[in-house]
Amino acid sequence: MIAVQTLGIECERASIRAAAASDFESIVLAIVREAVNEGDFTVINEHVASDIVDISPQCLFTGGRRGLVEAIQVARYRMPDLIARVHEIRRADCNEVLVGLMLTGTYAGDNLAPTAHNGKTATWRQRHTWWFRGYQITAHRGEVDTAALYAALGPPY
Repeated sequence: MIAVQTLGIECERASIRAAAASDFESIVLAIVREAVNEGDFTVINEHVASDIVDISPQCLFTGGRRGLVEAIQVARYRMPDLIARVHEIRRADCNEVLVGLMLTGTYAGDNLAPTAHNGKTATWRQRHTWWFRGYQITAHRGEVDTAALYAALGPPY
């Protein structure tokens, strides 16, 4: 596991105010509500560093901010009714926010290449950690409950 400190992401001050922490949580909530649920990427463009790093065990996106947006767009394309609900959000450190999600979506493949997944609905959990420097998110780590996805949709291929 990569230590967050090795990425140069550390607390800028030990005395970050509670207001900043709630601002961080508000930014993460906005990413879920606006970007994931609605497809509006304004908050990502404003608060995610262009060179954000994904340090997830199973890589969820590459290519910085653009890669994050593309990953969400693909998920929304494959599951047009995708809804993410926040079941937990908390500050873990002075610059770190953890969020637990419950996602539900119905798989809709390409019309010209339908698969056995088409029309199946899945519900699964995800946990994400977002690291901030100032009001910019500079790193991300996510864990996806792939077992629940496979149980609902079947294996990927």
